[in-house]
Amino acid sequence: MEDHEQRARRDLTDRLSRRFETPRDHVQQLVDAGFEGFRGARIRDYVELLVEREVAEVLRRRARIPVQREPADAVSLTVPS
Repeated sequence: MEDHEQRARRDLTDRLSRRFETPRDHVQQLVDAGFEGFRGARIRDYVELLVEREVAEVLRRRARIPVQREPADAVSLTVPS
């Protein structure tokens, strides 16, 4: 039987993957790392919320990184004569 934390990880991964339109396996790695950071926490009540905020912030920052494009002068435009 699936325990609460496993279900929370799966649901959180699905939710963030849809929200940020990011591949599920990538989000799963971030979620797993987030939960790992709280492995020794004695109080587990807010771990899912804290991990969600942490992973969402990482995904938000990555979404803001501009895509590298070639400079305009590197693209040759030829106009037919």
